[in-house]
Amino acid sequence: MTGDRFEMQLQEILARIATLPEQHRVRLMKVVEETRERHQYVRESVARARSALDDWRIMQKYRVFDLEASLREQRSGRQRPPEDMPQ
Repeated sequence: MTGDRFEMQLQEILARIATLPEQHRVRLMKVVEETRERHQYVRESVARARSALDDWRIMQKYRVFDLEASLREQRSGRQRPPEDMPQ
């Protein structure tokens, strides 16, 4: 659910709560505020998870690149004898 849609639905709920007697409004307003806070916490957690996943992907790409470079170096080293080695 997008943030805009969430806020729109929350505003609709708040409008309906406003029509209730005050004793019910107070309890429900606490629930609405907790819901808003939890939604924000989930959004932040998802953002951190995505960032960590992006970092992990970059690290894996670097490792694959490094491994391929090492393999190329090994292959090219086997094909040519080192220059300081007598033949």
